[in-house]
Amino acid sequence: MNDAHRERLPNSVWWILAGVCCVAAVVAVILIRVLSEPSRAQKEAVAIGISAAQLPGASTELSEPVAAEEPEVEAAAPAPNAATPGLSQPAQVQRGRATVDIVKIESALENYAINNSMRYPDTLEVLVTPDVNGETYLRATALPKDPWGNDYLYEPPEQGQPQPRILCLGADGREGGVGEDADLDNVTIRGDSPKY
Repeated sequence: MNDAHRERLPNSVWWILAGVCCVAAVVAVILIRVLSEPSRAQKEAVAIGISAAQLPGASTELSEPVAAEEPEVEAAAPAPNAATPGLSQPAQVQRGRATVDIVKIESALENYAINNSMRYPDTLEVLVTPDVNGETYLRATALPKDPWGNDYLYEPPEQGQPQPRILCLGADGREGGVGEDADLDNVTIRGDSPKY
């Protein structure tokens, strides 16, 4: 614009336009940072040695693991049962996949609770029920099955158990067990001592 056009607009309009441009730049920077940040499931996968491309629903374009140099990943508790010595490679991969699924379910439950006055759902079905915009908390239309084809179990918080529990019963589909039959849950994955 030349000076003749600029003189037609009051200074307050120019200040408003400058402010709008600054806000747009800040929003763009925030969106770029948020969209480029690895998801919690991706960080957990890297912590247990799974590449991001192996995650359920991962893009085929994503073939590199998420950078493990990030402090949050280094500080993540090891997944004790995810890479158990003595397990075959396929069994370790299956336990790793179960770990990633459990972390994704737990994250979806946390998002649900945040949106619902810190109340957790009674069942996992609500995580795959589309809202008015067609979105779901798990970004899927069906709940995932564990690597052995069984449903993940869910225990909502209750007296003496303040956090929800997501459980995989292992290869045998029964409580307890060792090796690939060992149970795996979100509390064990985080390395917390069970509160139940």
